[in-house]
Amino acid sequence: MRIGSCISKIPVISGVPQGSVLGPTLFLIYINDVTDVFSYLSVSLSLFADDLKLYTCYKTDILHNDLHTAINQLTEWAKLWQLQIAIPKCSAFCISNPQWNVCESVQQVTYSIDGVHLPFVDQIRDIGVYHDCRLKCDKHICLIVHNAYKRAVLIHKCFHTRERDILKLAFVTYVRPLLEFSCQVWAPKYNYLIGKIESVQRFFTRRIRGLDKLSYSERLNILGLETLNRRRVILDLILCYKYLHGLVEINNCNRIRICQSSRTRGNGMKLYKEQCNIDARHQFFSNCIVDIWNPLPVAVVLSPSVAVFKQNLAKLTFSSFLRYS
Repeated sequence: MRIGSCISKIPVISGVPQGSVLGPTLFLIYINDVTDVFSYLSVSLSLFADDLKLYTCYKTDILHNDLHTAINQLTEWAKLWQLQIAIPKCSAFCISNPQWNVCESVQQVTYSIDGVHLPFVDQIRDIGVYHDCRLKCDKHICLIVHNAYKRAVLIHKCFHTRERDILKLAFVTYVRPLLEFSCQVWAPKYNYLIGKIESVQRFFTRRIRGLDKLSYSERLNILGLETLNRRRVILDLILCYKYLHGLVEINNCNRIRICQSSRTRGNGMKLYKEQCNIDARHQFFSNCIVDIWNPLPVAVVLSPSVAVFKQNLAKLTFSSFLRYS
């Protein structure tokens, strides 16, 4: 018996077919001209999948209207191409220092889409990382630590086996990625935050049978693990190596540059360290990596490949840069 189906035809007014191989490519082509809408405005645009972010910079004592104009232009463009903006998911976010003196006209500025005012939020999630108006990621760290603890407990409850290698593999696969995703962006510099992240691995290894009476360093040696703090340092160095050798492209990362002074001692690829006046800049990856990269031996810095660079890093201790061991 053969069963057939009849598919009716309907006109596609706008958009692209979903669930197809060509869908993402067709969507990029469909919205490709959205950048032309803001070409004459001092507004920057970032796109990720179907999310769009508009941002601009202006002084705290001068009202800036380009962002208002950009939002209006975006609304008109969306109506022209019959794309519906998810207004409930939209919000406004201001990055500034609360101690700055902001004029009253700037404080009272509001943004709206089709007459719907966009709420100002204190924290925002950008590509999976939470940060506040001062670019601090304390909430993000608390969130990932909370989720990592839940997964660590579930592993001990759901896995019937108590084999160390299996439990270790489960931790490395399901828990540790939560604590290391985009760590170059939010890596903490304060001891209490570093200890909070490290406590997840302390908790998990202590609950492995036969290791509860041992110290943290002894448990790591038996399991063949490293502290999360050390892993973040190594991940930072690997990213810096890839950037300096043109293996990865990082937008707006021109502050990572090699010092050109002929009198510079060290590995020959020492990085220039800028003077930072605010705490947020001091904790940026481009600033923090300098103190770790410059003391590296010449043989490590001049590694011919990433694989060799990783092998050379494994031989170093980084004792002066690790808070917890």
